[in-house]
Amino acid sequence: MCSDECLKLFESGKYEETIKCYEKVIEIEPDNARAYAGKGLVLNDLDRYEESIKCFEKALEIEPDNIMFLDFKGLTLIELGKLTDSIKCYEKVIEIEPDNARAWYNKGTSLLEHVTPYDGSSHAKSTMEETIKCYEKVIEIEPDNARAWYNKGLACIAVNRHDEGTMCLDKAVEIDPSWKETGEFS
Repeated sequence: MCSDECLKLFESGKYEETIKCYEKVIEIEPDNARAYAGKGLVLNDLDRYEESIKCFEKALEIEPDNIMFLDFKGLTLIELGKLTDSIKCYEKVIEIEPDNARAWYNKGTSLLEHVTPYDGSSHAKSTMEETIKCYEKVIEIEPDNARAWYNKGLACIAVNRHDEGTMCLDKAVEIDPSWKETGEFS
């Protein structure tokens, strides 16, 4: 039994069998971090987030600096509304790999979720400013990231930086014109 067999089960949509497969791998190889992470991903897809987090935490006990596992855990924490914890995951990724655009983007998204709906308080304003800095870092790394431009634009508008926000939204549409028609980025 190997993780490749588990992946094939997952790809065929046999989720419960996939979980059992990963459990067998873990039984044989208790230090197989990828098996724990694989099981965590399947549980995540089944909206079993608490169980998924436990798997990612076990994978991270074995490989504490694994960026992929930290990312998976962070995304699952967002699903659970545990935004402060998700931010910690992304900060650890950024500490390991400072130019990881995905981590900066996801940190920004977690911060943005923290203050949605925006109430204008000083805490919300400082959080929104930090959000803007995260998206600016994404744009520095990936200048054509339309989603980062869009989210930065929304954050700027929220803190009354309307001209800058409008410019960012225009840039997002310039990068991905399909957004203007569909409301979604391609």
